[in-house]
Amino acid sequence: MAKPGETMSLPGFPQPAKGRGQFFVGLVYPGLEAPWDAAVALRIGEKKIAPDVVTARFTHFYAIWFDAPAGQGTLELTSKFWTTDSPTAVEVPEWRTAVRMKIPIVRKPTLKVTAGST
Repeated sequence: MAKPGETMSLPGFPQPAKGRGQFFVGLVYPGLEAPWDAAVALRIGEKKIAPDVVTARFTHFYAIWFDAPAGQGTLELTSKFWTTDSPTAVEVPEWRTAVRMKIPIVRKPTLKVTAGST
């Protein structure tokens, strides 16, 4: 553990095992209206994997998977009010790190239903 004012070197990210990779994603909010209820997951095959690290700012949302199965999949956004504008296909490379940035988040359309009398 570093002491105040001390400079310390940090180890690099661990190398993924065979059949595994790392994935870093950045999502962009529309303006300064941050979707605080948003959650993201990586789906590869039947597995839905939550990120290891999530950080949100007023304009961006970042998620990191340090040990994900390698292969093609999709990014899933869960929110009451927000979605991605289209399904987001991704690929986690074996033994490497993939980065996808600036994926836009858009507000879900609202539908108001009223009962009318006849």
